[in-house]
Amino acid sequence: MSRSRARLAADWFAKLRQNAVTQEVEHTDVVAAEATAAAEATAVETTMQAEMDAVAATAAATAAAYTAADVLAKLKTVDGSGSGLDADLLDGYGLSSASSGNTVALRDSSGDINARLFRSEYDTTNAGCEYFMTQVDTVSNNYMRPSTLAQVKTALKVFGEGMAWYDDTGRAAATWYRNTTGRTIIIQGRADCTVRVGTSTSSYQSIICSDGSSYGIMCYTIPVPHNYYYYVTAIRTQVNERKIFR
Repeated sequence: MSRSRARLAADWFAKLRQNAVTQEVEHTDVVAAEATAAAEATAVETTMQAEMDAVAATAAATAAAYTAADVLAKLKTVDGSGSGLDADLLDGYGLSSASSGNTVALRDSSGDINARLFRSEYDTTNAGCEYFMTQVDTVSNNYMRPSTLAQVKTALKVFGEGMAWYDDTGRAAATWYRNTTGRTIIIQGRADCTVRVGTSTSSYQSIICSDGSSYGIMCYTIPVPHNYYYYVTAIRTQVNERKIFR
């Protein structure tokens, strides 16, 4: 008998017992029937509880046997683009758009990546170097950009690159001048004189330019490094007899 039928029977016998008082039904039979129905209801309830406990135990055992590998296998079937799955860490490391150590590089809103150093282990060289990766400073304009060979030469102030000979008629004799062009220059002239070149006006080397005659036809060509001082004791005033290569 199912639990609902047994409970209905018990309720019916209870009413029958109540009616037995007024209708003089045999009291003993009613009590016995009621007890039987109650016992059957209890038995059904006990059986159902045992069955529910068995189901719960089976489910618990199944959950315990469902390992993390099983969960991962299930996730892999729905992972990928558009899945919406997100992770806080990647192999234990967090994302960062700053040049922070032990983080995964993240592009910023401009698509740039900030880093401290790039270390290359690639040994194959480029036969033709037409571009060089350069940067202006290490503060606000610290982007790595390609520069052409001509731009690098200009920036390095390579001797001869972008230089030319000019008339140097504006320089006075016996006067100290300083080379501030950022590169080595050449001073050239024709005179019987002494040329001084040095790191200061008190620390220099003297180059005597004389052919031993009084005609002053000795020519001199003297290099002057960047930030060095130079001094010529005598300068001829004729045009094209004083030159500077800068």
